[in-house]
Amino acid sequence: MDYRRLRSESPLIMASLFIAFVIWLIAKQGNLDTDWIEVPIRLENVPVNVEVKTISAAQVKFQFPQDLSNRIVTRNFEVVVNAGDIYSGDPANWKPTALTRDVEYTLARENVRARGDQFKGIEVLRIDPQKLTLTGTLLTRTLAIDVKTTGASPANLVFTAPPRPDPPNLLVTGSPEALRRLSENGDTIRTRPVDLSTLHGSDQKFPELVMPPGVIPVDKTELNRVTVDIGLSELDVTKTFYQVPISLLVFSSSLTARV
Repeated sequence: MDYRRLRSESPLIMASLFIAFVIWLIAKQGNLDTDWIEVPIRLENVPVNVEVKTISAAQVKFQFPQDLSNRIVTRNFEVVVNAGDIYSGDPANWKPTALTRDVEYTLARENVRARGDQFKGIEVLRIDPQKLTLTGTLLTRTLAIDVKTTGASPANLVFTAPPRPDPPNLLVTGSPEALRRLSENGDTIRTRPVDLSTLHGSDQKFPELVMPPGVIPVDKTELNRVTVDIGLSELDVTKTFYQVPISLLVFSSSLTARV
């Protein structure tokens, strides 16, 4: 064997092997395969005062090089839906007023995401179902309105009934934590104090509601105020007079009046 010739041609041999390997690699990558897998659905940017529900997973058909088949597994992918683009945490945007709303959402390839760097060379061909029904529900609680007062009504006036808020209750929405705090406080909401000393009779006042942190009225009132009906009447006074003279009127001379 001519070792000198072998040594001189070894670079050519190595180059030929490298080129053959590259050609084999390209050919291998050109062999594509397809497969359906179940991919979990994840909702992101959900408002804190909205509960959103939909199906838990979708079937996704992938196309991929055969050498990546071990990556096409459920744990490597998710279908992400941006709930913040669908539902608003402000109940003013839920018109007409509704506590639950169903929305149809169309899935696209962009909704399918890979965890980590798993998506190179992998293509989404189809998603089943293509449309999702999302059910959004406002988290709410009904609060009793507690009218606070200050001062005293004039001495000549008496209440015919305690000050009454109209409406007596307020529907609010908030995060689960905010609603839990309301429950701990007896599910009531108070007003700014109404000054009774300024009253001259039955009247209406419009005090502002003291909104707890993280709580929004579902049916927004003007400046978060409530109407308070106040019924007052004048106090009945009884007084006794003594030694009051009595005059008797007699219309006939034949009659005698006696007391």
